[in-house]
Amino acid sequence: MPNLPTHVELAWRAVDRLSLPLPAGEMGCYLLGATAPDVRIITERPRIETHFFDLGTGNMGDGVAGLFAAYPELRSPVSNVQAAFVAGYLTHLVADEIWIVSMYRRYFDGPHIGGSGGFGSRDATQLYDRAAQLVLDRAGERRVRSLLNSLDEVGDEIEGLAAGPLDAEVVRNWRVWTLDFLGGQRPYSWGRLRHMADRISDRDPDHPSHEIAERFLSDIPAGLKTLHAGVPKSELDDYMERAVDNLARVVGEYLAVGSVGAVRVSSPMLHDASGRVGDDDRGMAR
Repeated sequence: MPNLPTHVELAWRAVDRLSLPLPAGEMGCYLLGATAPDVRIITERPRIETHFFDLGTGNMGDGVAGLFAAYPELRSPVSNVQAAFVAGYLTHLVADEIWIVSMYRRYFDGPHIGGSGGFGSRDATQLYDRAAQLVLDRAGERRVRSLLNSLDEVGDEIEGLAAGPLDAEVVRNWRVWTLDFLGGQRPYSWGRLRHMADRISDRDPDHPSHEIAERFLSDIPAGLKTLHAGVPKSELDDYMERAVDNLARVVGEYLAVGSVGAVRVSSPMLHDASGRVGDDDRGMAR
C-alpha cells in the first residue's frame, strides 16, 4: 500500500483537482486525516480496525463502507474540521484499496510470482512491492515537505478530530509522530528498504529479504531496471492518476453540502481496477 508521503501527495492532488480551497486550518486536518488510518504504527491495533478492509479478499469500496457501518455518525460531521479530517481519512482508505486491487494483486501476488514477468521468488516480489512504493514517496518528497506547515498549524482543532476509531489523545500523538517522520530523511531514503525487509522477515536476520534488499541497494539503477521490467513506470503513473480521480470523487461527494451536520454521503462512481467507471454502492455508505 502507499506509504504516508504518497498518501499526503494524493490527498493534496485530490483537493487541487476539485479546486477546493480548504481554509488553512481545515487543510491541516484534511492532510492529517489522510495519514490517520496508519495510526496503528503507534497504537499497534489490528489493521482491520482502522482500514476496514481484508487484504486477501477485500473489494473496492469495502473500507469506506466499513467505516460508515461501524461509525454511522461520521456521515454527519459535527464541525468543518471534523468533516475535513474524515474526508482525508476516506482518501487513505480508497488509495490503499486501489493499490491492493490494481497493483499488488496484479504484479506482486498471485500465480505469476516467480514466473514470466515476476521477480524470481515471493520474497523478492514482496521487497519489490516496497521498492515501487518508495519510488512514489521519493517523487512526492518536495510537495510533502511543502505541506508540513499545514499539519503543523493543527492546534486546538485536535479536540474536534476525535472520529471513528480514534480519540483526541491518539490523534494528538499521531500528529506529533507524523510531523517528525515526514520532516526527516527516512521516508524518502532508499535505505528504508532495510526497514521494510526487516518487517517482511518479521525481524528474522536470516530471512532472504535482507539479501534481496542489500542487492538492490548495492546497485539502485539495476534494481530499478528490474522493478520496471516487471512493473512499467507508466503503471505507477497510471495508479496515481486513478487514485487521484477516485479520491477527488469521494472527497467531493462527502463535502458536497456546505452546512456542517448535513453532509450528503451518497454512492460515488468508483473506478474499478481497470480504470473503468462503475456504480458501486459499497463506495460510500448511504
